[in-house]
Amino acid sequence: MSEIKVDQQNSRSPDAAAADAPSEGKNSPPVPDPDLAVQDEAPQVEKLDSSRNIPEKAAACSDIRLRKTAGMGGDDDSEADDEEYAFREVHAAERFIAFTDAVVAIAMTLLILPLMEAASDIDEEGEEGEGGMSAAQFYSENSHKFGTFIISFWIVSLFWRQHDQLFRYVGHFSVALVRLNVAWMAGIVFLPVATNLMNLTPSDDLVGYATYIGTLLFTRIVGFAMTILIRRDRRTWADDATRGPGMLAVAANVLFIIFLVLSLLLALLVPGCGAYSLLSLLVVPFIMIIIKRQKPQWWY
Repeated sequence: MSEIKVDQQNSRSPDAAAADAPSEGKNSPPVPDPDLAVQDEAPQVEKLDSSRNIPEKAAACSDIRLRKTAGMGGDDDSEADDEEYAFREVHAAERFIAFTDAVVAIAMTLLILPLMEAASDIDEEGEEGEGGMSAAQFYSENSHKFGTFIISFWIVSLFWRQHDQLFRYVGHFSVALVRLNVAWMAGIVFLPVATNLMNLTPSDDLVGYATYIGTLLFTRIVGFAMTILIRRDRRTWADDATRGPGMLAVAANVLFIIFLVLSLLLALLVPGCGAYSLLSLLVVPFIMIIIKRQKPQWWY
C-alpha cells in the first residue's frame, strides 16, 4: 500500500502541485517601497489656516522659516511664502486704536485755545485806561468763535464716534489701513488750525471757509475709504468677528460727503452763510433713521 501512495503522489500533475503550493507573498508581510519610505520620512510643511489667530500664525510662520533654513521646505514653499507675507502685512490693532483716540482727544482740546486766548484778555485795560471787559461783552465780541468751537467740537466728536463704530470690527491693522488711518488723523489734527484760520480772517474771506470745510470733507472721504477697505479685507477683522461693517456705515459716509459738499457750496456762494452752512449736517441723523426703518437688514 505504501508503494501505491508514493506512486500516486509522484503521478500528480504539475498544475495540481502548483495550485497546492502557497502563492508567493500571500501570507508574507509586504515589502516596503524605498521611495515611499523616503517620502514618509520627509517633514511636511504645515499649511497656515486663515482661521487661526495672530499668535498661532506667528508660531507657524516661524516654524516655516526654520524648516526652510534647514532645507526641508517641501512642495508647499510658495503657499507658505504667501501666507507668511500676509502675516507680515497685518499687526494687532489695540495700540494703534488707543493712539488714534489720544490724537482725537488732543485735537478736540486744541479747539478751545482761541477762546482761552480771548478769555485771557478780559482783565486787560482798554486804550483809555478803562477796566477789562465784562462777561457779557466777552460773549458778545467772541460769539463767532463760540459758534465755530461748538460746530467743530460736535463734528469731531461725531467723526470719532463713527470711527469707534467702524473699528469695533477691527482686530488687526494692514499696511493700507495704517496709511488711511494716519491720513484720517492728519485731517483731525489740522482741524484746529482751520478753525482758528476761519476765526481770524474776515467774514468775507472765502479761502478760510474753503479750508475749514475742505478739511472736514477730506477727513470724511478717508473715513469712507477705510470703511470699504475693512469690509473687503477680512485679515483686519477681529478674531471673534463674524462680519464686517454693514451698509449703514457705507450709507452714513456717503450722506456726510454729500452734505459736506453742499455745505461747501453754500459757504462759497451764499454771502454770510460761512461755517453755519455745516448745520445742514443735522439732517443726516434723521435720514439715517429713515434708512434703518426701510432697511432693517442693514447694520453698522
